[in-house]
Amino acid sequence: MITIVQNRGKAHGFNVALAYAKGDFILSNDADTKPNPDALWQYLSYFEREGGHNVGAVTGNMLPANRTTIPAEAQQNELNSIIGLIKRSQMSYGALFAFSGANTMYRKQAVLDVGGWHAEQPTEDIAIAWEMQVASWSAVFAPHIRFFLDVPERTPALVKQRRRWSSGGIYVMLTKAPKLLSRPRRNFAMVPVVIDYGLSIVWSFSYWVSMALFLLLQIYYAASQNWEHFLHGWYMVAIYVCIQMIVGFVQLTLASFFNDRGRTLKYILFAPWYLLIYWMVNTFTIVYEFIPTVRKVWRHRDGGAWISPERSTSLQSTHPE
Repeated sequence: MITIVQNRGKAHGFNVALAYAKGDFILSNDADTKPNPDALWQYLSYFEREGGHNVGAVTGNMLPANRTTIPAEAQQNELNSIIGLIKRSQMSYGALFAFSGANTMYRKQAVLDVGGWHAEQPTEDIAIAWEMQVASWSAVFAPHIRFFLDVPERTPALVKQRRRWSSGGIYVMLTKAPKLLSRPRRNFAMVPVVIDYGLSIVWSFSYWVSMALFLLLQIYYAASQNWEHFLHGWYMVAIYVCIQMIVGFVQLTLASFFNDRGRTLKYILFAPWYLLIYWMVNTFTIVYEFIPTVRKVWRHRDGGAWISPERSTSLQSTHPE
């Protein structure tokens, strides 16, 4: 048994374990995550098949184990959306934005090749995914390898989790993207990943700036009793929300069929919470964490140590489907 006295973060713990690892492959599995019983052999098959000698890591399909509150139920839609479409689309051009820190199998040699996990990074799974792929190791998403994780059941806990994720994404962009983009031909598959996340950051700021300007205009129209412009503004918002909901429902429906042939379509009932609240939470956390993360990078402060989130009290009685 290995005991780490001072909490220096998950990545540091991985690196300590790496020093003791004797095998050729390493499986990371969070304490609140339960993989399928045959996941180990399914992972190994990707490394041992023809052409698998260049596979650096295989990441599985994460699904929520606890579905007892509206935020938890809605995250079934979120994980389907991310796993069902986004990671599949990323694999179509040969790169992944992130491995799943909750459950991923790594080739030990690939981890050593990139210097192990980066303990200063708030999200070690994003950082090592970028490092491995820049080092010409292949990353694989295996949708049929499933594992169930404890998702936040309350909105404040969700916001706290997403703040760390947002900080991790921004940290990686600031520290890894310049080196990656300096050799765009060599890192061609990763360039769309960088551009996509960069646009996400810009869009998040644009969203909240537009929201603030809209509310100020509405207050001005109401104060000046310009009801025509006041109502017109809300009509446009209603049209935008309707378009967003239609596109979102189509996306989630397709994602459900891609991911499990429509078995999770029943969770589309919680899609309005996901489509309206989650997107706002995600953009808010990016904006909220941007300046603090820039300061951490500028001052060379580590962001890898964090306090584990609160665990679900319902997980013991929840049976994943």
